[in-house]
Amino acid sequence: MSCSVKECYDWGVLGCGWLGQAFARQILQAGGTVWGSAKSTATLDAIAETGATPVAFDALDSQTVEFPDCKHLLVAWPPSVGHAAAKVIELGQSNRTEWTVCISSTSVYPEHPGVFTEDLAERRISPHSGICVLDIEMATEGPSVTQLRAGGLIGPQRPLFRKTNRPVNLDKPLNVVHLEDVISAIGHCANHRVQGPVNLVSPVRRTRLDCQEVATNAMSQATSEASTDQGMRAVSSQRLLDSGFVFQHPDPAFFPNLQP
Repeated sequence: MSCSVKECYDWGVLGCGWLGQAFARQILQAGGTVWGSAKSTATLDAIAETGATPVAFDALDSQTVEFPDCKHLLVAWPPSVGHAAAKVIELGQSNRTEWTVCISSTSVYPEHPGVFTEDLAERRISPHSGICVLDIEMATEGPSVTQLRAGGLIGPQRPLFRKTNRPVNLDKPLNVVHLEDVISAIGHCANHRVQGPVNLVSPVRRTRLDCQEVATNAMSQATSEASTDQGMRAVSSQRLLDSGFVFQHPDPAFFPNLQP
């Protein structure tokens, strides 16, 4: 993915689904250019509706695709196809793509209580994907790559209090981040060249019960108190904060999109 003078997109998005399309809209609104890849016709049509250029590609297929040139690359593939990103990133770096941001996960950290910084990741099977996410990070790491370890994404079509068949523990600390902060963090890490793994979790500690009480007006913003890290499993976003990033939505209790 080289950058010629005449034909070079500001961003390319591998796996341009819910997050990728929201990111593309933001880039386009700011006057930039972006292409996005997908394998289904419906998703390709949705990409085109954002104003981005759709690129048909199946990461699990052995096909060879000549992606459009781009200055920056966002890899938002699910873990099931994450290893496929390694060759694409290698190609992009050899052809002078300036920076790549890969969306990773905080499932690289243990489930026991503690405050987890980027250096405390370990090889473990994700309870959500059944895949070792750290292996994917190792396959896609590089000198101009950010591995953005995001918590659970909350935003339009993905409210905090959406229906689930899984048991819900109201007292369990949340490990979440709002979509708007994810979009901002992608651009921030690329612009500021924040290399390597970076945690992206809203810095204010909250339980689901805290958020439920705020949502039902049982707790006001003036009187609500955030949970402490003591006895909790907390993923630290301090490295991102130290790089100059400012969260738009630091407190999950006051996220937009809490309710369906």
